[in-house]
Amino acid sequence: MDYYWILPKSKSPPIKRFAQSGVIIEDDLYFFGGLQIQNNEIPLNDIVKYNLNENSWKRVLPKIPKMSFHGTAEYNGKLFIYGGVSNNNRKVSNVFSIDLKTFEIQEISPQEYGIWPESRSQHVFIGYDNWAYLLWGNHEYKLMDQVFRFNMDRCKWELIYGDIDKSEKAIHGVPNSANVTLEKSYFRSGFTPNLFGNDNDIDDERDDERDDIDDESDSREEDNDDEKELEKDGNDSEKKHKSETDR
Repeated sequence: MDYYWILPKSKSPPIKRFAQSGVIIEDDLYFFGGLQIQNNEIPLNDIVKYNLNENSWKRVLPKIPKMSFHGTAEYNGKLFIYGGVSNNNRKVSNVFSIDLKTFEIQEISPQEYGIWPESRSQHVFIGYDNWAYLLWGNHEYKLMDQVFRFNMDRCKWELIYGDIDKSEKAIHGVPNSANVTLEKSYFRSGFTPNLFGNDNDIDDERDDERDDIDDESDSREEDNDDEKELEKDGNDSEKKHKSETDR
């Protein structure tokens, strides 16, 4: 089987962006938020829909809060959006639901539903049956290895894997990088600095590498200084010898 890409010329394309989330529902591909590529990466709060049959775009109302690097799952006519980076560049743990018939937006408060994951971005948030699975991500200055699942009927979280207060074997996921086929999840891409260590180990290794580079640079400078000194001594000796010969 031959695999190839097709670049369709669509009608009325939306603003160029990255760090958005998206889901496919029947013949429509929905995109949410993201960062505008031009103008210093301005956060976006729109919902756009791409029809796969008509090859056309449509802006959908209402607008969501400005966000990027978030995740979206679909269930029973509703979209659930979790986490990401807010308009003020802070990672958040909000969950929003959007009714696809009325386009009513509801924010689900963590105070009402017990256990709640830490805020994060660049995670995997994937739906299967009435559950949305949250994997990995980036929380402020640490990467996460936890796996949660969110019941989209009851709006409650469960911790499946990892310690809620500690995350050592961090894995950095990529939004929209997973899908479920035949009761199996497939993941691609992402970033893990050190699967068997933690972020501090990586920082220490980078510091050691910088120290090694600095040491090599200092050593080269010392060698160059020694060569210059020897060259100077040689020139002085040659001048002295020539002066004595002239006498």
